[in-house]
Amino acid sequence: MSSKRAARLERFRVIATDRVRAIEHAMLSLEQDPQDDGTIVKVMREIHTLKGESKLMRLETMNKVAHKTEDLLLLAKENHFRRDEVIANSIFESLGVLEKLINQHSEMESAASVAVAELFIAQTQELLDAQSDIEGERKEVVVAKSPPAEVLTNEPANVSDPNLSGRKEPRANSSLVRVSASRLVSLTNQSGELVLRHTEVSQIAEDLARLCQDWSTTLQSVEERLHAYGTNDEESIESILHDANGIPRLAALAKELRASVRALEDETFSTDICLQSIQNEIGAMRLLQVGSAFSAIPGSIRLMAKELGKEIRTTLIGEEVGIDKQVLDRLEEPLLHLIRNSVDHGIEQPATREAANKPRCGSIVLKASQAGAHVEIEIRDDGKGIDPAVVRETIVAKGLLSLSQAEMLTQEETMSYLFDSGFSTAKLVTDYSGRGLGLDVVQSQIRDLGGSVRIESEVGKGAAFIMRIPISIALAKVLVVQLTEGLYAVPAATVDSVVYLSSEKICSAGAGLAFEMPDGHKVPLFSLQQLLGFPEEREASSDFFGVVVVRHNDQRFGLRVGKIVGERQAVQQKTPEFLRGIKVLSGTTVIEGGKFVCFLNVPALADMTVRSTRKRASVSEEGAAARRKTVLVVEDSELTRDMIVASLNRLGFQTIEVADGQDAAIWLRGNIPDVVMTDLDMPVMDGYALMKQMRADSRLSSVPIVVCSTRDSAAEKARAADAGANAYLQKSSFDEEALLRVIESVLPSSENPR
Repeated sequence: MSSKRAARLERFRVIATDRVRAIEHAMLSLEQDPQDDGTIVKVMREIHTLKGESKLMRLETMNKVAHKTEDLLLLAKENHFRRDEVIANSIFESLGVLEKLINQHSEMESAASVAVAELFIAQTQELLDAQSDIEGERKEVVVAKSPPAEVLTNEPANVSDPNLSGRKEPRANSSLVRVSASRLVSLTNQSGELVLRHTEVSQIAEDLARLCQDWSTTLQSVEERLHAYGTNDEESIESILHDANGIPRLAALAKELRASVRALEDETFSTDICLQSIQNEIGAMRLLQVGSAFSAIPGSIRLMAKELGKEIRTTLIGEEVGIDKQVLDRLEEPLLHLIRNSVDHGIEQPATREAANKPRCGSIVLKASQAGAHVEIEIRDDGKGIDPAVVRETIVAKGLLSLSQAEMLTQEETMSYLFDSGFSTAKLVTDYSGRGLGLDVVQSQIRDLGGSVRIESEVGKGAAFIMRIPISIALAKVLVVQLTEGLYAVPAATVDSVVYLSSEKICSAGAGLAFEMPDGHKVPLFSLQQLLGFPEEREASSDFFGVVVVRHNDQRFGLRVGKIVGERQAVQQKTPEFLRGIKVLSGTTVIEGGKFVCFLNVPALADMTVRSTRKRASVSEEGAAARRKTVLVVEDSELTRDMIVASLNRLGFQTIEVADGQDAAIWLRGNIPDVVMTDLDMPVMDGYALMKQMRADSRLSSVPIVVCSTRDSAAEKARAADAGANAYLQKSSFDEEALLRVIESVLPSSENPR
C-alpha cells in the first residue's frame, strides 16, 4: 500500500469515527425525543455520507454494513423513531460493527471480517423482510439541502477491507490531531520570528568572536612592546599604554563588548519569549476536547444496561474541557472500566429502585472540569452506593487489619482499600466485573499519568469515582532535586513550598517524624532517598537539609532531599523498560548538560507515606492481658518492612515502622514499645548501635529486641547477642509461624497478643 493511500485511509478513519459517534449520539437523543426533525436529518445525512465515503475508499465490507445500517435507519424513520427495541438494538449493533471495521490498521480482508459482516447483513435482511410487505424493496434516501460529502480521491487498491480483530482499539484517530488553520498560521509566524532571532544571535556571536580576537591581539601587542622596552622605563611604558594600540584601544573594545553583550541579552530574552509562545501553541495543538473520549460512553452504557435489564440515563458535562491527546488516549480504558462498575454494581434493577422510592431509570453523570494544571473527571451514579461497613468487613475477613484497626479507619481510608489488588466486596463476579475487582489496574493506569483517583459514596444514594489527572504530560514545569543516587523531578503543580530544616526542628509524631510549618501546622517528614528504596546517606557536617513540601489532594507531606537544583521546563518521555516496574516513577527527561532526570509520581509517593495511617490500632485498654502488643519495626528496605509489618498485623500486633536506627532512637525518646524488631545493616545508625543505645538507657534496657537479618554466621549472632539482642531471625527462613514463635518467646508468657 502506497504512503498516499495509507494517509488517506488514516484520514478516512478519523472522519468515519466521528460520523459513527454522531449517529450514536443522535440515536440516543431520538430515544428521548423521536420528533426532533433536526436530529433525524442529521442521522440520515451522516450514514448516507459514510456509505458514500467507504465506497470511494474501496472498503467494500464496510460499505455493505453501512448500506444495511442505512436501511435500518430508514425503517426506524418510517416508524417515526417510535421505541422499538429490536430495530434500535440492530442499529446500535451495526454501529459497533462499523467502529470495529474502522479501527483496523490493515485493509486486508480476512475471513473473520467477512464472516462477521455477512452474519450481520443476513440478520438485518431477515429483520427488514419481517418488517416489510414487499420483500427486497429498497428505498433510497434523499436528504434535502445536505452538504456534499468530503471528497476523498478515488485511488485503486488491491484489497480494500480492514481486518476485524476481537480487540477494540482505543480510538481510530490515535495518530492524528486536528489543528485549526489559524493556529498553524500563528505557529508558522512564530517559527519565522525564531529564525530571525537565530540570525540576529548568530551575528552577535560573530561580533563577539571578532572583538575577543581584537582584544587578544591588542593585549599581545602591548605585552610585546613592554617586554622590548623593559619594565623600568616609566616614560616608555606611559607612551605604550596611551598609544593608539594601548589603553585607548582596549577601552574602545571593552565598550563594544559591553554593547554586544547587552544586545545578546536582549535577543536571548526575546528568543525565550518566542520559544515559550511556540511551546504554548504546540501544547494547545496537542489538546483535544475530553468529549472525544466521552462520545462512545452513552452507547456503551445503553448496551450494558440492556443486557443487564436496567434503565439508565447518561448525562455528559464539560465535554469542551481540553486535555492532552497522549493523556486522553491512555485515559479511555480506565474510564470505561469505572463506567462498567457503575452500570453493573451501582445502578439497581428498576423494580429494586421503585421499591426504594427511586425513579425506575437510573442516572450516570460524567463530568469534566479544569482545576489549574489538572482535569478532574467524575463518574457519579445514583445507585445503591458502597457501604463502608461492608468494605471494613472484607478488610477484616481478608486478614488485612484487625477489627479494632478497621474500625479506626476514616471513610476515605476505607474506600482506598477497594484499589488493592484482588480486593472486592462483590459476592458475584459478572462479565462487567464487581465494584473493586480490577480497580487496582485503574489506579495503576491513572498513577502512571501522574494522577489520582478517589471514591465518594453515600449508602442508598450513589457513588462517585473522581479522577484527577494532569492536562498534559508532555511539557511540564518541575522542581529538580538531587539525591545521592541521581536527579529527580517533582511536578511544580504539586509543590507547596521548599524549606530548610535542622535536626533540632524534627519531632516524633505517631509512627513517624514531623516538623512544624510557619503556619503552625505539623507536616509529616519522609526521606525521599528511603522512599525510593535507597540507603540514606547524611553528611555529619551538614547542619541543614532541604525539604520539599508536597501537596496531594488534602494531604501535605515533606520530602527530605539532598539538594534543591531548581525549576526547569522539561519534556516528559516514557519510562525506560528497566524502570517501568517502579510505581513511584512516571517518566524521564534530560536537562542541561545531558543529565538524566526521573519524574516522580506524586500520587504513588503520597500512598506510600500514608500506609502507616492505614495500620492504626485501637488505643483503648481493657487490662494488660487484653492490650495489643506494640512492635517497633526498624528496617531500611521498604519491601522487607512491608512484609514484616503485614505479617505482624495479621498476627494481631500493633506496629510502628521506621527506616533506620536514628529515626528509631528519636521515636523511642517519648515511647516504649513491647518489642523492637531491627535489621543490622542500616544507614545513619545501624542495628548494633541502636541496641547498645537502648541497653544503656534505663527506660529501654528491658525491652525485648529481635534481630531480623540476612547475616547467618555464628559470629554475627554472637555479636548481636553481645549488643543486646534477645532473639535472632534470619530473613532467608522468614515465615509468619517462625515470626510468631520468636515474638512470643521474648514476651512474658502471660502476654499473648491475641
